Amino acid sequence: MPIKIEEPTQQQINELRNLFIKKYETNPPIVAFHPVDINRIVKEDIWCRKFLEMYDLDMNLAFDKLWFTCTWRQEFGANDLNESDLRIDYLNDGFIFSHNHDIDGKPLLIFQTKNHIRGSKNMDDVVKILVYYIERLHRQTNMDKITIFFDMNGCGLSNMDLEFIKCIIETFKQYYPSALNYILVYEMAWILNAAFKIVKGLMPEKAVAILKMINKKSLSTYVDKNNCLVSWGGNDNYEFTFEPEKMQTTPTPPSIAETNGMVVAEDQLNQNGNGNGNGNGHFIENITCIECYEECIAAFEHYLVGLSMFLSFMIGTYVSNVEY
Repeated sequence: MPIKIEEPTQQQINELRNLFIKKYETNPPIVAFHPVDINRIVKEDIWCRKFLEMYDLDMNLAFDKLWFTCTWRQEFGANDLNESDLRIDYLNDGFIFSHNHDIDGKPLLIFQTKNHIRGSKNMDDVVKILVYYIERLHRQTNMDKITIFFDMNGCGLSNMDLEFIKCIIETFKQYYPSALNYILVYEMAWILNAAFKIVKGLMPEKAVAILKMINKKSLSTYVDKNNCLVSWGGNDNYEFTFEPEKMQTTPTPPSIAETNGMVVAEDQLNQNGNGNGNGNGHFIENITCIECYEECIAAFEHYLVGLSMFLSFMIGTYVSNVEY
C-alpha cells in the first residue's frame, strides 16, 4: 500500500489559506496568479492539504512552496496549456500518455520508454507535454493522485535518458506535492540497473517509498488484468492514438484582485455573526465592472415593468369593483 501520511486538520488548512490571502493582499505578485489557482486555495481544501502533507505539516515551508508553485504556474502557463501549445509530433510519438487506472483507481501516466531516444527531443517541449498530461488528469479527477508507469520493456541504453527522468522527478518534486500514488518500473533490463541507481538517488524519500520494481508476475499487485495492456500480459488491447482533451466549459473563477474586495477568514465572519461555519474564506465582492452594473440595471428594469403591470391589474380590479 502507499505510504501513510499525517493528515492536516481543517484548522491547519485554514491557517495556510489565510497566510496566502494575507500575503496576496499586502504584498501581491507582480503578475496576478491564475484565477483557477486562486480558486483552489480560497474555495477548496485539497490543494492546501497536499502542500501540508508533502511538507509534514510544516506551515512555513508549505506556505513558501505554495507561493513558489503559484508563481511558476503563472510563468509556465500550466492552467492554459492545450494541444496547440505542444509539439504534435511528440504527442503522436506516444512516449507519454494516460490510460486506465491502478489497483486503487488512480489514473496511470504511462512512459513508453522505448519510444524515446536519448538526446532526440527538446527537453523544454518534453516538460510541456508532461505538465499538459498532469494538468489534464487533475482536471478530470479533481487533483486525485496519479501512478507513474515506466514501461521499460524492450529498452536499451539509448532509451535511458537521465536528463529526461530528472525532468520528470523535478517537475513532480517541485510543483506537484503529494501527487503520486505509485511509481511503477516495469520489466527493466539488468543492464540498466546502474543507471537507475543514480535516478533513485535523485528522488525524495517519499518518492522512494512508493517506487516499485515490477515484472509480469508482480504487476497484478498494482494494476489488475483488465487495466493492463496486452503487451504487459493483460486483457486491454488498447493501442495509443493521441486524442485531444474534451474540455468542459466552466466559468472562470475570479482572482482576488478582480473581486475589488477582500477575503475574510471564517473565524472573523463568525465573530460578526455572518459566517456559515464551513471553515473556508469568503470573497466580499463589490460590483464595479460595467457588465455587472448593466446586468443589475436590466434586472431592476424587468422588476419595475413587472411591478407596474401588477399594480395596473390591481387598480383596474379595484375600480371595476367600485363601479359595480
